[in-house]
Amino acid sequence: MFEALLPGAGAWIDGAPGLLRQWFWWIAAAAILYGAWRSHWRSRYVRLMRRTFEATNLFVKPRKDKMFPQLISLSATEDDLYYVFRYRLRPGMTVPQFEEKKKFFEATFHAEAKGFGKAGIVTIKVKKQKRPVPPTSSEQSA
Repeated sequence: MFEALLPGAGAWIDGAPGLLRQWFWWIAAAAILYGAWRSHWRSRYVRLMRRTFEATNLFVKPRKDKMFPQLISLSATEDDLYYVFRYRLRPGMTVPQFEEKKKFFEATFHAEAKGFGKAGIVTIKVKKQKRPVPPTSSEQSA
């Protein structure tokens, strides 16, 4: 049947298991690299920030889609004590919005946070040394 539709398809279908076996290790390596990228601290922190922006309504909603601030840079080496996030603000956003939401950044990262900026750039610094999370009442009784 395949031979009538696609001449030479039978040989290709017969060779498919060999072709898949040949590409298995490349696909497995790509999956491992994707997992390593996904768990890397930079992408994890960017996802945490995006989730915090979502929770605190720090975005512009011009039509249907949400526009978050644009990440310019994330650095762990610029400051010895802090991770430094720099964002370009979208039209309609102001720096005081971020300064007011400092406690949400602190709660997200369990560390001290600072927010400041001027013009269309906001800088958020999150301390590298995390604060200890106090135990819950169920952990204290155990």
